[in-house]
Parts: sequence; C-alpha cells; structure tokens
Amino acid sequence: MNDVRGHLDGVVGRLAFGWALDDSDPSRKLKITIVDKQTGATLGEGLANQPREDLGILGQQDSDYAFRIELNSFPSSLAEIEAVAGGVTLVKASTSTAAPSSGNLSSRSLDVLASLNQANLALQRTLALEIKVKRIAAALGLPLDIDNELPDDQKHQPREIPRQKAEEPGKLIVFSIIDWGYRYQRPQQISASLAEDGYQIYYVNANFIATHSSGSDSKALLPSLKRVRKNILEVTLKKPPHFSGSGNEQDLNNIYNHPSDAMALWISAQLRSLIEIYKLESAIAIIMHPSWHKICRTGLQELPIVYDCMDHIAGFPETSLEVIEEEKLLASQCDALVTTSEFLHNQFTHNNHYLIRNGCDYAYFSAAAMPDSLFERYQSATSPIVCYYGAISGWFDLKLVADVANQLNHHTFLLAGSTEGCDLDAVEIPDNVHFLGEIPYNKLTALLLLADVCIIPFKLTDLIKATNPVKVYEYLAAGKPVVSTWLPEIEALNLDESLVRLAATADEFSAAIINATQEDSSHEVVAARRHFAAENTWNNRKELYDQALNSIFPEVSIIIPCHNNIHSTQLCIESLQAHTHYPNYNLIIVDDASKDGTHHYLNRLQEQNSHISVITLEENSGFAHACNRGMGQARSDYLVILNNDTQVTPHWLFKLLRALRADQSIGLCGPVTNAIGNEQKIKIAYGTMKEMQWRSQEFTTARHRKTLEVDALAFFCVMLKRDVVRDIGLLDEDFGLGYYEDDDYCVRARKAGYRLVICDDVFIHHELSKSFGKDDLKRSELIAKNRTLFCAKWGFDVVHSYRDEEGFG
Repeated sequence: MNDVRGHLDGVVGRLAFGWALDDSDPSRKLKITIVDKQTGATLGEGLANQPREDLGILGQQDSDYAFRIELNSFPSSLAEIEAVAGGVTLVKASTSTAAPSSGNLSSRSLDVLASLNQANLALQRTLALEIKVKRIAAALGLPLDIDNELPDDQKHQPREIPRQKAEEPGKLIVFSIIDWGYRYQRPQQISASLAEDGYQIYYVNANFIATHSSGSDSKALLPSLKRVRKNILEVTLKKPPHFSGSGNEQDLNNIYNHPSDAMALWISAQLRSLIEIYKLESAIAIIMHPSWHKICRTGLQELPIVYDCMDHIAGFPETSLEVIEEEKLLASQCDALVTTSEFLHNQFTHNNHYLIRNGCDYAYFSAAAMPDSLFERYQSATSPIVCYYGAISGWFDLKLVADVANQLNHHTFLLAGSTEGCDLDAVEIPDNVHFLGEIPYNKLTALLLLADVCIIPFKLTDLIKATNPVKVYEYLAAGKPVVSTWLPEIEALNLDESLVRLAATADEFSAAIINATQEDSSHEVVAARRHFAAENTWNNRKELYDQALNSIFPEVSIIIPCHNNIHSTQLCIESLQAHTHYPNYNLIIVDDASKDGTHHYLNRLQEQNSHISVITLEENSGFAHACNRGMGQARSDYLVILNNDTQVTPHWLFKLLRALRADQSIGLCGPVTNAIGNEQKIKIAYGTMKEMQWRSQEFTTARHRKTLEVDALAFFCVMLKRDVVRDIGLLDEDFGLGYYEDDDYCVRARKAGYRLVICDDVFIHHELSKSFGKDDLKRSELIAKNRTLFCAKWGFDVVHSYRDEEGFG
C-alpha cells in the first residue's frame, strides 16, 4: 500500500511549489519530478525537504516536506504540468476550494481554508520577489542560491489572528531612523510604550550588517533577529554579499542614503521573509526615515504606512536630493502623518495629520537619583554646576556656551554628548567647560543629580526650528530649572520662568543662569516642574499615537446582496475571510428571497461570527432594494457593495479605502476585473483561483496606487463614502431586479460634484450576471426596459467602452 500523499500548490514564474510526505516513513525526503503532461518530458526535479511554517502551524502535517523546484521552461498554466513523488501523482490545486456544505459548516473549517489560502498566496509573493532578486544577483555576479529554509530559533511562531476591532493592539514594523542600541530616543521610547500596550513591535535598525557567505548562502535573505524586550524584536538587515561594482559601497551600510533599485529589492526581499515568518500581513509600517519608503514601494506595497516625521530632514547637510524627493512622495502617500513640532506640521498638507510632540520617561527622570563614580570628580564641587547632555553638533551654539562660561567663571559647565559635527577648534574653550563624551542613558539621572541649572544652547536653524527638544521634559522631570535659547517649540509650551527661562544673548543667558541658581527652589517650584513633565510623558504620547494608528482603519461595512447561487456566496465569503487583511470591518449579507439553502447557510454563519449580520427578505425585490436595505442597516462612514459572484484578492479593502480617502472629491471607487463591460476590464487569463491570485498580482503590483477617473463604475464591487449617500440618497429601486441602477447612481454622484475612480492596483474576480443564470431572454428584457427608464430620466443613454491601454479591454 502506497502511503505517499501531497499537493502541487502552484507555479510562480519557473518555480513549482507544494509538499509531499510518505506517511509510512516520515523521515524519508521524497524526490519530486515535475512532468509535462502532454509530452511526458521532465521539467524539473528536486527533494521535498523544506519547511512550510505557514502550514505546519495549522496542523497540516506537511511543515517539513515542502518543495520548490525551478523548472527548465515556463508553463503557461498549472493545467499543463503534474508532480510525481514515489510513483504517485500529487493532488493539484483545483479551480476553487470546495466549500463545506451548510450541514457541515464550522468556524474551524472556514478558518483553515482561509489560512491555507492566505499562506499559499503569501508564499507566492515571496517566490515572485525571490525570482527578481536572483536575476539581479546574477547580473551583479553574486553566486546566490535562495531558498525558504528557516533557522530553528525562528520556527513555530503563532499564526496571526486578524483583529476585528481597531482598538485592539496589532503588529507594527518600525522602520527606524536609529538602531535600537544607539541613543535611547523617540524611536525606542514610542516603540517601548506601544509594546507595553500589547503591540508586537518589529524594530528595523537603520544600519545593515554584512552577509557572510561563500558561494551559496541559503540564509542570505533572512534578517538577523534579536528579542530585546517583551513584545519587541530587533531586526537587522543584511547587505548583499560580494556587492561589488555597484558604486559607493558606503551607501550600502545604512538606510540614510537613497537605495538603488537593486538595493531596495534586496532589502525588501528580507522584509518579505520577516512578514512570512511572523505572519505580518496585517501589520502597519511606521517609517521614520524617508528612504524606507522606497523599500516599501518596491516589495511591501500592501502595508499601511505611518510617516513619523521627527526631523527636518533637509536640514541635515548630508541629506541628498533623492531623499528629499522621497520624503515629498512619502508625505503625500502615507496613510497617517505624524509630526513632532509646529514647524514640521506646517511643512505638509495631509488629511490624516497628527501633531505628536516628544515626551519623557517620567518614572526614570523623576526618581531619586544615586551618585555615580563616573562623575565622582564633580560631586564635591562648591560652585554651581550647569549641565547639558545630547548631541554637540553643528546646531549646538558652542560660542555662546564659551562666552557664558567666561562670564560665569565660578560655574562649572558639564557637557555630555558626542561632538561629531562640531568644530571644537573654532572656539577657545574656557577651563570651566568640561566635555564628558557620550554617557549611557542609565547614567543621565546621576548627571542631573549634580546640576543646579540645565541648559539648551541651540542655534536657530531650520533643523532646530523643527525640533521639539526631549531634554526640556527630562530636565523638568528631574525638578531642574532650565535656561534655553529662544526656540519656537519651547515658546509654544508657554511656561513660567520658574520652569524655563529664554535668552537670546550671552549676557541674557548668563543672567538667566544666575537667577535660576538663586531662585527659590522650594518644594512647590520643583513640584510644578515635575507636574508639567508628568503631563508630557511617552505614555501620554502613546495614547495619541494609538489614535493615529487606529485612524488608518475606520470601520467599513461590506454589503453583499445574494439571490440563490449558494456556492458562489460561500466562495465569496471564504475569499473575504482569507484576503481581507483589515481589522475593522463588518459584513452585512442581504438574502434576497433565496430558495436554495442560502438562508440556513447564512444564519449559521451569523451565529458563528460576531461581525456578520444577515438581512432576510421575503420577496425578490432586486439588486437596488437589497443594497438599500444593507446600506440602511450599516453605520460605517465607508460602505462597500459587493456581488456574491466575486472573489477578492489580498488587501483589496484597504487599497480601495486608501484611494477613496486620498482626495476629498472622490466619492466612489472600484477595482479592475476579468469580466465587465467598461474601463474596469483587463486582459487576464487563469485556470484556478490560486492562479488568479498571482496573475492578478502581477498586473496590480506594476500599477501601485494608480487610478483613473471615469464617468461610471460597475457595482459588482464599489466603495463609497457615507457622505455620498447623505447627499444623493440610496439606489433608485425603480430599476427593479437589476441593470442601469449603478449607471444612474454614478450620474447622480457626478452631478453632486463627486469624482469616480478605478483603482488599477485592486483586482476582484467576477463571474458576471450569475444572478440570472442562463436566462438570456429575461436579461435582455430587463436591459431594454431599464435602458428606456434611464434615457427618460436623464435624456441620454450611457455608453460604456474599454480602455485603449496595454493590458486592458
């Protein structure tokens, strides 16, 4: 008896993938032969010896028996090939996943089917990207052999359960501007605060490390991972191995230089691996340096993006024009924009903009500090001590400090921080000024313990105008008086002089320091300083940050009208569960008097899913009436009408929403599809739904964020704003069972001033006219009747046409 079983899942380019297992001898790794069915020729061979974590975590028992075999030619479809293992022809992916019958339906079966579909498509995306990387690697002379082998310490990660409520913590990929182990600043503070609330943080360092390889390196595209604290994983990416002849090799060391196309592809491939390992399909990307945006545009197009703009990037002399241009693109395309100062806030126009200033770790800086041997020589000082810590760079007014120190020659000035970028030889430094170098974050309170006054002596450059200084909050949390040059962000705090004194000249600065050392340091004054700091903690900022994250996912109501065709409805809903990587949607299914068991299926579905509700109509009143009942029950600001003869693709909902929210004038948007009679139709062919997924992805990926304004959209899938419904009302039910009600609604929307757009980066499979089956006569009669009604109402007939562009029509 042959105990070999397995599955040929699909083909991406020239890579065939699937799994095979001999139950009688699980340790045996089967040889797989890919055969051309028509000619009998062998197209490729390999072993089923690779892991599939995405399936293993589902208990499918094939997690260590996957194969990925490069074929010697491109098959035009999965139908032309078969895979043989141990004399057994493996099961092949079918046109559609068989839906469980209404009697056998269970939430577990739906979950498994949805997860398998999601896992297979995720792997297909990775394989497609790897093909591109291998092509570039070959062109650059890189002997790179890429596979999907995972290290032991990265196995058995839990499968992500998509969130159903936007307020529940999710997963964040923080594309940082500094490494985790560098100065502990806003990037780490924000990450740590969100992690405390349950967010899973994947903190991507700004600097890359070398890829140690000779010849083949199967782990070249796996980033280095390190757990740095609960809920935070530090991710360090690798430079390409033997990357020669590529220009300035210094540019490959970090993200600060705008990456080349090849470098962006290399880095995004590693991040794709991270997404596949940890199931981050629903993660949000927080970008803190503009160059990360090119990485996301290259290989992570589906991720929602928050741009956390904490610096005036053009103010750094080393910033290239390419980075500045990338920032403009990022600021216009991000899904939420966070800025840290009024100056930065006024630099950008965005319809989802949050001003979230810096804060402080109040618990640390307000705690009773202990002396530290690092500062032992200053602990017995009898003269007042003036302290500063932070970068001592081009924006630090060293001449001002020297002049003030000369005037206050009985004060001791302690300056802690790196002096990189500061010309110390340009100014004669008095003997009472001491440079301490960089000191660890955990030593700062010991330094502040010595301070009588803390200073912020910055030049008023654009870079500093954009800066909300963290140290002002930290100084005050320690109860210290502060003297600063005039900065717009400090003036905006509107603080009493007992907290912060502002000075413009050396004389004013010296006088402010003297007044600060002589002022009443009573408990009340110190308490006032601490009270201000306590209201400006990173935890306070975290609450605002959480609002920004949740704003990306407003609630969306998906309305599915259905009349009979239970099998189509099941496939539609399964595709929604598999590919709607969106945490805050509800599903309203309107059963328009079905007679084929749909009622029982939907009721069972409603019982098992809190985000699904069912409306049952006693009579078949038509498409418009069913949609109107659904929209009448929906309470969301964004609505989707979706036919039950459709199947969706990954991230479809978010990409439609992104387009709809990009411009206030857009009222409705729709996807491209395989079957429709207008500009939304594209040229695409596929034999299975799995093939549909990756073929449609090939089309949409190349059209990332591209839209086309049109006069009309077909309502097999359309997203619209609640404002449109408030302004023009519901669908006109005079059109009865169907046809022309969508054209009518589009005319009304355009007359009300709303624009309609097609999203070229969203594909939805459509069966077309499934509701009427094969009754062509009934369909023709309805079309003729409703054409007459439409023409009488508007005085013209609508004329649809295909797009005269490559790939469309």
